[in-house]
Amino acid sequence: MYLDQDSTKPTSGAGSTAPTQTTLPDPVVTDTKVSTKAKCNGMCHEQLVDLVHVTGANTEFLVLDQILSDELDEETKLVEKWLAENRAVYAAGINEENPEKIDKSKQDRMCKLEEGVKLGLIVPGEPKAETKKTQTVMSQEDIEGLITSLENEKLAVTYHSPNFLLDYNFFTKNYTDLKAARLLMIEAEIKRLKGNQTKMPKASKTLASFNEKKYTFGTVKEKSASSGNGEVTTTESIREGGLNETKEVSKSTKKNKQGFDVVEISRASTPDKFYYVRKEFSEKTLYKSARVKKVNITEETIELVRQKKTAKDFGKALAEEVISDVKDKYSKFKEAPLKNTAFKLFETKSSEDNVLNAWHAELLNFDTTDGNPDKIMAYTADAHALRFASSAVAEVSGFDKATMGGAFSMKGNAALSILEGSVGAAVTLPRVAGFDCFISYKNEKGEQIYHRFGAFRLKGEIVLSCFAGAKLNGDASVSMQLLPGERKEISSGATALVDPTVKVGTTPGGNVTVKGGAFAGAEAGGTVSGAIEWLHPDKQIVSVFDGWSALADVKAGASFQVGAGLAASFEVGLRQGKFVFHVHGSLVFGPGAGGEFGVGVDFQQIYKLLMLIVDILQDIDYRHLEAITVDAFNFFYQGIYKYYVEPELLFDNLFESVDDISYWWRFRKADKDEAYALAKSINSGSVKWSVDRLVPEILGPMLYTLTKTWIFMGEQQQTAQEQAIVKLLSPIKSWRLFTESLHRMSEDGGKQGDDTAEGKAELLFTGLERLNSILNDEQQLSFNRWVSQLEHRQPGQKKAGMQVASLPFTPDPNPSRKLNQVNQQVMLAWQNDLPSDSRYV
Repeated sequence: MYLDQDSTKPTSGAGSTAPTQTTLPDPVVTDTKVSTKAKCNGMCHEQLVDLVHVTGANTEFLVLDQILSDELDEETKLVEKWLAENRAVYAAGINEENPEKIDKSKQDRMCKLEEGVKLGLIVPGEPKAETKKTQTVMSQEDIEGLITSLENEKLAVTYHSPNFLLDYNFFTKNYTDLKAARLLMIEAEIKRLKGNQTKMPKASKTLASFNEKKYTFGTVKEKSASSGNGEVTTTESIREGGLNETKEVSKSTKKNKQGFDVVEISRASTPDKFYYVRKEFSEKTLYKSARVKKVNITEETIELVRQKKTAKDFGKALAEEVISDVKDKYSKFKEAPLKNTAFKLFETKSSEDNVLNAWHAELLNFDTTDGNPDKIMAYTADAHALRFASSAVAEVSGFDKATMGGAFSMKGNAALSILEGSVGAAVTLPRVAGFDCFISYKNEKGEQIYHRFGAFRLKGEIVLSCFAGAKLNGDASVSMQLLPGERKEISSGATALVDPTVKVGTTPGGNVTVKGGAFAGAEAGGTVSGAIEWLHPDKQIVSVFDGWSALADVKAGASFQVGAGLAASFEVGLRQGKFVFHVHGSLVFGPGAGGEFGVGVDFQQIYKLLMLIVDILQDIDYRHLEAITVDAFNFFYQGIYKYYVEPELLFDNLFESVDDISYWWRFRKADKDEAYALAKSINSGSVKWSVDRLVPEILGPMLYTLTKTWIFMGEQQQTAQEQAIVKLLSPIKSWRLFTESLHRMSEDGGKQGDDTAEGKAELLFTGLERLNSILNDEQQLSFNRWVSQLEHRQPGQKKAGMQVASLPFTPDPNPSRKLNQVNQQVMLAWQNDLPSDSRYV
């Protein structure tokens, strides 16, 4: 016979008022959270079986009975299942080098993120409005732009008629021959391009959409509407069987600076690691359930930690305090389960960084009187997020109940200081083979064309930490240097661990930070450092990754923010008179990444950086390049020109001051002294920057100075200047490089006319006249043959093995023999451009 609270009334047998039918416990149903444990309904002592602490909850601990412990088990298993699955997806692609498989891995990771959103673990943030996508045209596809350019030139050349043809002179036949030869070249090239145009696909490829490639969740957002409470309810289009069926989904996407809706807990019954529950579970079950018993650790117990007592001393005191507190607050309970599980562990000496020591560190952190704790611990929501994200990408091992030892560590390449909330790794991003570099230029129609050229990667370190100052040590461990009182936690950038579409940014302090691109409301954090390396396309061979060149260093405290909207993977610019490297996030983290940052360029790296710019210009055949700003390009070509005039300068010191170069360029004179210096430098071949890497803005003024001053020189110097002109022209194989140089055959390297086809034709023939003005008949015939064999090149087209005349012309060892002819030619070609003190006034 069982007795209720009124023992005078039997609950069974004679006199019983209870129903005759026996009341059975709830049925066990698969996938329900109904407990199989019998409920006491106040008749028996509650079994208190676990001690739980929410990280950051100060001195508060939660004591759970069996029912709540079972519910907590189910919750942590659900979260652990997602973590394990995400780890598997991440591991499958972490060392992948095949671009297609990398894309597949990123899509798989995004799908796991979506599952996390549906489970309530992840908060991606408010979706941004979709920008209108524009068609991306690759350089090898821009046949129409090339044809347009040639047709405009054909029209301009056909109707061009210079003034000197009014009377017969030395230039008449030469001009007519060159004009006819040029028109034949244009016709042949147009015919070739139109033949190739029919073979090209109608739709342009999107290989160059480095900043448009998106890895999205499986559902496609069509529109969003504000609900008026700070949340956004989205309408999603669910794809099934190839059809779009639209349905309303009440899913809130709210701002969350951590990007995760999880709470970190530790359990005395299983102190092997930190566990995670959904925030909703924490709020509704752990903190609002009437079954939860709350106790607080007193100052006396904290004092044991402060006095560096043993784990056994602390464990004893903690057990006594919890039991006493629970007895005082909750009279009916059994303490045996706690004594046999949680408290027994505390009485044994433990190793570093397990849950018990986490409690030690947290309690000390909450003690404001202690200015120098033994162990710094991160315990805010940012710390919860970082440790959760770390668990999502790598197995985290911790306390071993069997051996009573072991410390928290992350299995794999990364280093983890779990209590401090820091994770770091030496990395090569986005992969060993790097990410294809895309630059852009403008075609004849003014359209933006993309061109692939080589590969970039970052070889360095990434450290995500809840505290500033964390760094990766040589032994692959993470350490911090914090002064007493410096315990303010910051955003760690934890979302970057789980999101393959990383977005980069910069802090006011000059650090490059990261965050997950899909986490609109999350804050960026961490630090990225290392060397930005570039690989020339000729060396870009699968599995042979040799020949990388470091162009710039990403250093802590040395980066800066740049305006959004880079037209390609990178841009070279100027900042406070120094060369800087503007980097798009995709250059470091691959397709789909976003954001931008800037870094300075050391003097030792300027040479390699400028070589890269010239390599690109040569590959796109000297079109309007958008990978370098106007002021930076001016600094570059004016500095190289000065280097040829004053070769005694050290190249590494040449670009120390943009003001010095600009002042020198403004007041330089294309006179005889400059011509002497140029001829000497060019003919010696000893200048570090070789003539085959000179751009039109340098070639034009050099040809101008050497040709214009020729008439004033002695015979020996005249021959030397002809030799220098031949050395400047000989590396030229491209018609475009030749014409662009003639267009800039002026004192300052600028185009003197307009940029129309007619203006370009006028500049072309004016330049030809001036070069021809110092040549005799034999030299002119040789020069004409050389000009007629210059090739038209598409961007990216390798130089053809043409049979070009060995030299544009042969320098005359006795130039006095042609002086009469040259005098008349110079009068016609230079007209009013000769100096006022010349004999031709």
